[in-house]
Amino acid sequence: MVLSQRQRDELNRAIADYLRSNGYEEAYSVFKKEAELDMNEELDKKYAGLLEKKWTSVIRLQKKVMELESKLNEAKEEINIGGPVGQKRDPKEWIPRPPEKYALSGHRSPVTRVIFHPVFSVIVSASEDATIKVWDYETGDFERTLKGHTDSVQDISFDHTGKLLASCSADMTIKLWDFQGFECIRTMHGHDHNVSSVAVMPNGDHIVSASRDKTIKMWEVATGYCVKTFTGHREWVRMVRPNQDGTLIASSSNDQTVRVWVVATKECKAELREHEHVVECISWAPESAHPTILEATGSETKKSGKPGPFLLSGSRDKTIKMWDVSIGMCLMTLVGHDNWVRGVLVHPGGKFIVSCADDKTLRIWDYKNKRCMKTLSAHEHFVTSLDFHKSAPYVVTGSVDQTPRVLRTEKLLKFSFIERMALNKSMHPRNRYKDKPPDFVYLASKYPEFQKHVQTTLTGRVTLNFKDPEAVRALTCTLLKEDFGLTIEIPLERLIPTVPLRLNYIHWVEDLIGGQGNSRRGIDIGTGASCIYPLLGATMNGWFFLATEVDDICFNYAKKNVEQNHLAELIKVVKVPQKTLLMDALKEESIVYDFCMCNPPFFANQLEAKGVNSRNSRRPPPSSVNTGGVTEIMAEGGELEFVKRIIHDSLQLKKRLRWYSCMLGKKCSLAPLKDELRKQGVPKVTHTEFCQGRTMRWALAWSFYDDVPVPSPPCKKRKLEKARKPLTFTVLKPTVAELQMQASSIGCTDTRPTESVSAWLEKILTDLKILHKRVPCGEAELSLFLTAVENTWIHTRQKRREQGRHLRELPRAQPTPTCSTDASAPSVPDTDTPAPEEPTAEGSNGKERDEQQDPEKGADVPMESPTEPKEAAVGGPQNPETVQHFLFKCLVNVKEEENDVVVEMHWVEGQNKDLMNQLCTCLKNSLFRQVAKPT
Repeated sequence: MVLSQRQRDELNRAIADYLRSNGYEEAYSVFKKEAELDMNEELDKKYAGLLEKKWTSVIRLQKKVMELESKLNEAKEEINIGGPVGQKRDPKEWIPRPPEKYALSGHRSPVTRVIFHPVFSVIVSASEDATIKVWDYETGDFERTLKGHTDSVQDISFDHTGKLLASCSADMTIKLWDFQGFECIRTMHGHDHNVSSVAVMPNGDHIVSASRDKTIKMWEVATGYCVKTFTGHREWVRMVRPNQDGTLIASSSNDQTVRVWVVATKECKAELREHEHVVECISWAPESAHPTILEATGSETKKSGKPGPFLLSGSRDKTIKMWDVSIGMCLMTLVGHDNWVRGVLVHPGGKFIVSCADDKTLRIWDYKNKRCMKTLSAHEHFVTSLDFHKSAPYVVTGSVDQTPRVLRTEKLLKFSFIERMALNKSMHPRNRYKDKPPDFVYLASKYPEFQKHVQTTLTGRVTLNFKDPEAVRALTCTLLKEDFGLTIEIPLERLIPTVPLRLNYIHWVEDLIGGQGNSRRGIDIGTGASCIYPLLGATMNGWFFLATEVDDICFNYAKKNVEQNHLAELIKVVKVPQKTLLMDALKEESIVYDFCMCNPPFFANQLEAKGVNSRNSRRPPPSSVNTGGVTEIMAEGGELEFVKRIIHDSLQLKKRLRWYSCMLGKKCSLAPLKDELRKQGVPKVTHTEFCQGRTMRWALAWSFYDDVPVPSPPCKKRKLEKARKPLTFTVLKPTVAELQMQASSIGCTDTRPTESVSAWLEKILTDLKILHKRVPCGEAELSLFLTAVENTWIHTRQKRREQGRHLRELPRAQPTPTCSTDASAPSVPDTDTPAPEEPTAEGSNGKERDEQQDPEKGADVPMESPTEPKEAAVGGPQNPETVQHFLFKCLVNVKEEENDVVVEMHWVEGQNKDLMNQLCTCLKNSLFRQVAKPT
């Protein structure tokens, strides 16, 4: 920004006035000379204090901008996640969130239907490529393909046990599959056209199907006979679905209607006619949704007696309608999709509707408020199907882009600062906030001093700005007042404690001393202005406390807080000199205390306090304000040296206290302090951890008594290793055929594709001197266990070139003289003739070169040293599973998939996974070279 001459002159005069009024005479003189100012006393009055005013205005504006940016970011976050961030949500309210966890590739035509298995962690997809594929949705792995239909598979459905899968196809058949053996157990014929939909009835004894022949048929699973036919639709019946108890079935059709049929009588109970185009999909609302539907639709539905059942329908008119089947009325219409609606269902929790459409999106609807609360760009092409897992946090979608996609839903959950504490396993089991976090709305309505700090977002969520010290202080005071009946005052320039974290420490001390008896005595080292530990301990358990403090302001406030809560008989606040811990406080007393507590200063300097040197850059920034006086947050050497001083005092006091304890702000301090206690021979040592939002704290305790019970420290949390995907490559059918033709040259007589490919792999591994052996595996595959002792597959071409060059540079032997009676024969040179029994160099080297260049004798490997022991080759006695020194070990699976052969390499152990990747490439190239070689 460029200032005008007048603005520049005003700024210079304001700066000059500031320098002169604050006594910077030398700087004022230099600046006045540099700026060429002619200062006049009367003229300069209007510039008095102008710089401070301007600066204050700038700061105010900057603060306002920051507040607006914070609100904007919050609004964006809520828009992105599809609802209020801070309201506590249980799994019944989870909704999908991008990006997808897996995009599953394998189908060769559009995916028509995707469903979850009711028991196992698999999904099943149907496609226009006439196949049904099974996938593991937790790992993204392809399991198997079910083949049997000869045309597009239109729909699939499981029974409630997951043992039976029904499918229907454009080949006019319905097939039943045993999902345990993955075999087709029955094929049913009866429809005269494309079978567009199939569903297993809730009892599992019958299935229903819908067809382009305008009929709906019911089939008996045990016999495969058609037992009922429902007629009435005038066009293609697109979808059929039974309700939860199997007494009704609903169908949708190209005739723009939805019909509900009574199974027992085959009569049409209702014909729903408000769509203006083909009705593509239908879905019954679960009973969990009935209360929300009644609340959203008003009293007219409530007066009709027992509610429901309710039905959803999606149409090519781009709308979703909700129907009350009992009265045949449309309750609401949801408009938002930009193309045909292809799938719709009610969220398992009953609070949302999830739909997919040809506009390539997945939409989540808040039908209570009749609005779309979130839109996800789900696929690159039309989205044809979706399913929501009934219990696990997953959604699966299918599309014309030939891929099913799995989305997680639990990532949507965003909890407020206090609510996150309730979910954390490090909260003490007796902490009242673990299962019942504070209700900000209730607290704001009851306490006006807290209400003024509460903010309401654009979506109506009540929040608190934890970076505002006034708001944090108001929350602490309100919680102590509401839950413990304590009234305290805390100065802003001193540490503001958070109640849930302090309560964790109190409960852990209860565990240490073996109960909550009212005869316990404790010491609080550095009690702070709030005096929170003694107040909580005395109020909850009737404990006696000696509270020490070195800061004058903190001492005065602590004493005031004790007196105004009428706890002076239980809590004694004493002022002690600087750097005093336990020795000076107890030198005139002989009482044996049960415990001591301490929140040591965590930081050694200002940089640490601001997180410049100590905070990992990958961690999210602190979400709360950092308050506290110098003596409260900083000490020489930080918390490590501070606690070591407490340990030093405890070595002199020993059994004057049954338990010594302190809280730690850094986990890295825990190990050296435990080592120090171990060196000093302390018999009893234990620790624990606490959580508050994103803040973790650790506590350390030790005792010189041999008879005290020691609470067990928390279990180490092991990180679950992610399932490693194998390295794979596919040997296509033509290549497999060529390898089968050449397999006899390496002694393989088995003509199965997997055997031929495995035999070639074994030969290549032998040439590479990689230890291997066959191991037991499934019937349809072969497995090899490999151990790579040395790297023999890198730079093989370079090694071959060097061998060839070396052979070319070897000296040639002269030809052997031959006897001839022909006078025209050339004369033999006058040189010594070698002994006849000694072989010529030419013959020897030529044989070696022929052996090395023979393509069937390991042309891809370097020349083997003649002194190398033969046991180093794979055929020797070494067991690849018992070798001690190796680069890596892996398992190779060779299995047939359709007409191709897939080779998978699974990592077992070793030094470097990149080496296995290189070996995989080498094996693939070597196999393909065998086919490319001239026969």
